[in-house]
Amino acid sequence: ANVAELGACLVQQRIAYTCCEMESLVTSRHRQREYESWGFDQHLDFGPQDDGPSGGIAAYEPASVRSDPKYKPDRIMRFTGESSSKDPWPPEANEITEMEED
Repeated sequence: ANVAELGACLVQQRIAYTCCEMESLVTSRHRQREYESWGFDQHLDFGPQDDGPSGGIAAYEPASVRSDPKYKPDRIMRFTGESSSKDPWPPEANEITEMEED
C-alpha cells in the first residue's frame, strides 16, 4: 500500500472513531427513536411483486456503474410472482439435467 492509501485509511478510521464518540453522547432513548425512524423493519422493494428483505437502506446507483470495466453483474436470481412452500423456486438448468438422468 502506498502512503496516500494509508493516509486515507487513517482518515476513515478517525472519522469512524469520532462518529462513535458522538453517538455515545446521545441518550439511548433518542438513539432508539432515531433508528426506528429509518424504517429497518420495512421491506426493500426490488420491483413489482418482489418485496426484498427488511433491515436495509435502499440506494440507487448511477447508470455509469454498469459501464465500468470492474463491474460484476448481480448474481442474485430473482423470481417474480407468488411463492409457495410446495414450489419455492423453479429448478435450475443443472438440476433439470440431473433429474432427466435419473
